[in-house]
Amino acid sequence: MGKQERFVYRRARRRVRDLMNFYRHVIIYVILQLFFLIINIMTGNGQWLTYGLVLLGWGVIIAIHALFVFAINTLFTGEWEEKRIKEYMDRKLKRPKSE
Repeated sequence: MGKQERFVYRRARRRVRDLMNFYRHVIIYVILQLFFLIINIMTGNGQWLTYGLVLLGWGVIIAIHALFVFAINTLFTGEWEEKRIKEYMDRKLKRPKSE
């Protein structure tokens, strides 16, 4: 395996690991929120505000996690960097753009 293939493989592996961790996070969130909901209903203590705050707080954390996995990590990849370098070089060397 060449140097570039190893680089691409490591990037792909990291991406898959990030996705797997995100999906695991969402599954744990759903399971625990259902558990908390059942406990809240069974005890009948009417603490919906507490349940709602936990639901909302953890939901915000999942949204931030999703932002990092799907937006930020994909924005600043090697492809993005290479494209910006090529655009900069084309501008400086006054070459026409090519895709």
